[in-house]
Amino acid sequence: MRRLFRLAVMVLSTTAIALLATSCGESKIVQCNKLIDVINKGQALASSGINGNDPAAMNQLATNLDGLSQEIKGVKVQDTKLQTFQANFARIYQTLAQSSREIANAVASLRQTQPTGAGATQAKAMQAKAQAATQTALKAAQEESRSVSDLNGYCKAQ
Repeated sequence: MRRLFRLAVMVLSTTAIALLATSCGESKIVQCNKLIDVINKGQALASSGINGNDPAAMNQLATNLDGLSQEIKGVKVQDTKLQTFQANFARIYQTLAQSSREIANAVASLRQTQPTGAGATQAKAMQAKAQAATQTALKAAQEESRSVSDLNGYCKAQ
């Protein structure tokens, strides 16, 4: 009888400790809010009205987006779905950073190119690079918009 009582106490103690340990983890809502707070910085960067014809501003935007991508990766989330969103947003902002750099490089090259002869050919190539980078950035921005909606929907679901 005493042995049975000890066993019951051990089982209950172990169960209580396990429940306490799992309840100490952050709730889905807290994790969502942490991730959303960082992602909102990206939306603020994207809507900051950067002049696409200013290579220095585009390079600064790229640097800021790279930093944001790293900050997103640094958010601690345990929810597997939120981890998927986290990786997706980090990738989106890395893509936007790379596109911004490519646009900055193309614009800077265009400014140094002569509009005649070989310079005209080079200018067309730089314009094509800038347009391709712009298209990549637009696709990433559309994906960001969809992902924000999906994340908000997931975080609102209880």
